[in-house]
Amino acid sequence: MQTPTETPLGGALRSQQTAEWLLQQLRSGQLAGAVQLPSEQELAGMLGVSRTVVRDALSVLERAGYMERVRGIGTLVNREVLEADNRLDQKIEFYSMIRAAGYEPHSDTVSVTRETAAPALAKRLALPAGQEHTLVFVRRRVLAGDRPVLHSTDIFPLALLGGRRPDTLDFTQPIFTLLQTICGLEVTKTLAHLRAVPGPPAVRRQLELRADQARIEEALAAYAARWPAYGALRDAMSYSLLSGGKRIRPALTLAVCRLFGGREEDALPFACALEMVHTYSLIHDDLPCMDDDDFRRGRPTNHKVFGEANAVLAGDGLLTAAFAVLAEAPLPPERIC
Repeated sequence: MQTPTETPLGGALRSQQTAEWLLQQLRSGQLAGAVQLPSEQELAGMLGVSRTVVRDALSVLERAGYMERVRGIGTLVNREVLEADNRLDQKIEFYSMIRAAGYEPHSDTVSVTRETAAPALAKRLALPAGQEHTLVFVRRRVLAGDRPVLHSTDIFPLALLGGRRPDTLDFTQPIFTLLQTICGLEVTKTLAHLRAVPGPPAVRRQLELRADQARIEEALAAYAARWPAYGALRDAMSYSLLSGGKRIRPALTLAVCRLFGGREEDALPFACALEMVHTYSLIHDDLPCMDDDDFRRGRPTNHKVFGEANAVLAGDGLLTAAFAVLAEAPLPPERIC
């Protein structure tokens, strides 16, 4: 069994290394499937570190929501959080995020319906089994200024309203605010599972997406999810690649494919590779040694967020990733020119 790398630095670095090792073991190693960790003393013996280092590592993982230490029981593993591919843990609502980006948030096209809970959804909401439950579905579009940025569906049990009629409430306000003011509940933690999907046509129209854009965004996100994590490099590459934009180049690629009677799925890897090359050029153009720009697509430029060295590597990484995508394209060589 490989233990955390020895280091003369000790302290916080050793604790962080121990935390990362524990995560690896819980996901695919000796502790895979465990719902409870061995004792601190046993872990210290397994790793060859002090109990203090183990305790600090467990504190790191507990703050991140991966586990919970219960007095008299031990350290319990939160498998749902551990197995989430992408996490958006927030104690702030989307409105606060939009304001932090410098825009004024508001909602429109709000739809409120009552629906009977399917068994799987009732289980996820921890509703009592064997009973029929009515849920409230709140579907709405969220805008940052004049730009549509989000389509959300919030679901909660009708019983939380305490007899109030949903059609008398203002559902344009943030759902966290509604739960607090109407239901007397304060959200302290959330777990969102993120995945890119094309979305139904009605939602794409509400978000003012072009016909190809959702498909391109989904494919780019799928490629980014496959990149290995090397420090901050994957985050830096994804930050710029998935920051939106007109996607003119990949859209033109798909349009030309259709024009000549080709299949879009065959052209999609080439469209994404082209966008990766374009994004690489933007990152490097923005560097202090080039244009020295502070903002790109309404957000701080890559080097402002991740530092100049990581920005250089992120651009290089995207250029290299583009050729990897091309090399893996499922087309015979004679059809690539």
